[in-house]
Amino acid sequence: MATTTATICARCGATDPVVGGVCSRCGTPAGLHPLGPPTKARCPVCGTAVLAGRSTCPGCGIAIPGARPHGAEVTATASWVWWQVALAAVGLVAVTTLVVLALGRDGPRSLDPRWRVGLASMVEGAPVVSGDTVLVATTDGTLVAIEARSGAPRWRLLTEQQVTAPLAASGDLVVVATTGGGGGGLVFGVDLRTGQERWRVATDAPVTDAPVIDEQGVYLARGDVSAHDVATGEQRWRRPTDGGAGALAIGDGTLVAVDADGVVALSTDTGE
Repeated sequence: MATTTATICARCGATDPVVGGVCSRCGTPAGLHPLGPPTKARCPVCGTAVLAGRSTCPGCGIAIPGARPHGAEVTATASWVWWQVALAAVGLVAVTTLVVLALGRDGPRSLDPRWRVGLASMVEGAPVVSGDTVLVATTDGTLVAIEARSGAPRWRLLTEQQVTAPLAASGDLVVVATTGGGGGGLVFGVDLRTGQERWRVATDAPVTDAPVIDEQGVYLARGDVSAHDVATGEQRWRRPTDGGAGALAIGDGTLVAVDADGVVALSTDTGE
């Protein structure tokens, strides 16, 4: 069946033929339209060209909308476009609702500290936890022991020296290094349970790196490396290193020290 393609006027909606480039009903130029000239309307469902003067598609029966105000062009695709707009609007409402619900929820609960202990001066180095005890050294030379669960103070030791290195603890022994007289240093061995001083060792230079401890001894670095008895602090051996020794680590009978050229490994028994 032969069909005639209709041109719908953008202003009056007439489907009369365009003659001489203008609508034969209202005289509107065919190219006068905010989105371009009127197009040949075809059914978006079956593709049949729309017959002039018809309100439905002769191929599938879909309604052909009339003209819209303000010169909007109307074609048989308008119904499809409005469906898309409606779906987009529903999606926007759904997303907005989810965002509002998310913002309206209670935020994470504030975390309250289990305990807090005030100190007279700044902390030197990192705190150390040994068993159920937290150990903190302050720059004014105070060594503080705190019960880990409750925050209750256990004891305080006043070394009357400035702390120069992070603490070390192992078993029931705490080691804290401080400055000393004449440019040297003092290293204290302290009982973890009571806070009583067990021994002290004078060094010819302050210890600035954390001591390390094993079952046999306490090891200090102050340019060289020295090993001291755990119970008495008595020096067992002392070993110079090239360029001076710094940070220490220990394990499996080997003491590792950082020096100017890299790292050096020493025997914990002899220092060799």
